[in-house]
Formats: sequence, C-alpha cells, structure tokens
Amino acid sequence: MAKDSKIDTIVLGCTHYPLVQSYLESLVESNIQIISQGSIVADKLSLYLKNHAEIDSNCSKNGEIDYLTTEDSNVFDQNTASFLGIKVQSKSIHY
Repeated sequence: MAKDSKIDTIVLGCTHYPLVQSYLESLVESNIQIISQGSIVADKLSLYLKNHAEIDSNCSKNGEIDYLTTEDSNVFDQNTASFLGIKVQSKSIHY
C-alpha cells in the first residue's frame, strides 16, 4: 500500500479470507487494522450460548467432522494440511 493511502482498516468479510490474513498483514503498513469476521462470529456465538443455556444444552459436544469436497480429495487434503496445519481425509462428491 502506498504510504499516502487513506486506508485505515481492512475487513475480511468472507469465511476463507482468514487463511490469507497473515499474508495480507505482510503487505500493508502496521498502522492499518485488519478485522477478521471469524473471531467476531465465534465470540458472539459463545456469548449467545452462554446467555441461552437451553440451546447450548442441545448442542453436541463430541461430534465428528466429515470433509466433503467437489475438488479432488487428494488436492483438498494437501491444501488443508498446508493452510490449516492439520491432516484430514476428505471424501470427493460429484453431482
């Protein structure tokens, strides 16, 4: 970004943008604030569940995660490991 830029805040408003947040931070000056919706949504959901125990009690706490992708599952698994640092075994689905 140019030093004379009038940008003071960047909002990452899509669910996949946090994956590139650190890269974006390396591109902009340190005085530019980057806000990610991921942590905001998680904090608000946590607060909501604390205030609505009847809903929280109906939430599963020990579920399983299935990764389904229309991408080739090997490519998805490699990208997931690269971006998130976790190993997954996805299932390809085709319509």
